[in-house]
Parts: sequence; C-alpha cells; structure tokens
Amino acid sequence: MLACGPIALYNAYLPGAKNKEKLTKIVEEVYLDIKKEPLPASRNYLILDLGGSTKDGDDFICPPVKYCF
Repeated sequence: MLACGPIALYNAYLPGAKNKEKLTKIVEEVYLDIKKEPLPASRNYLILDLGGSTKDGDDFICPPVKYCF
C-alpha cells in the first residue's frame, strides 16, 4: 500500500483494473487525480507511507519517505 496522509495512492489488495492504470503514472499525478486540489506552488515533495506484507504473510510498514519531484 502506498499512501500520502489519508489518501491511498495505491492498494494492491483492491480488485479491478483501476490500480493498473495508476502504475503508468508518476506519483504526484496520481495524488492530484485523487485529491482534486493543486499543491502549493512552493511545495515540491510528498510524504509517502509504504506498507504491505511479505511472502510469509507478515505485515510491514516502512518509515515515511520524502518523495521530491
């Protein structure tokens, strides 16, 4: 799962082809498609939260990532 605050940018657990189209876009494009509100002009980054599960079925969460664009 990839999230930016309360906005889920990508979730592999969801069914359907909606997530497949997100994989061809850049992260900030997906964010703006969902948020429907532009980022401030002075902001060139997003704080991303990453998580998922391992092959063994254990959940993991990574530290927040500052994605600069």
